[in-house]
Amino acid sequence: MTVNGHRVIDRAMLHLVRLAREDGWSASAAAARMVEIVGGDRSVLRRLRAQLLLPAGRREGMFAVRALATIEAALVTVER
Repeated sequence: MTVNGHRVIDRAMLHLVRLAREDGWSASAAAARMVEIVGGDRSVLRRLRAQLLLPAGRREGMFAVRALATIEAALVTVER
């Protein structure tokens, strides 16, 4: 899906990058924000997780850990 010429998944990934890089990051706060950003759309969260899993396996870093923790927490929130 495209909104204003940008794919929803691409916009969501940009938000995820920003959230994961914030000082004072917490998984629950970032997850709540991601759920809000994607409007609770599980498919977008799952696609983000899929995009993150392959690179995360090759390189470990604070961003990858935070991004995956954020997405996992967001999925738990929307799947309740």
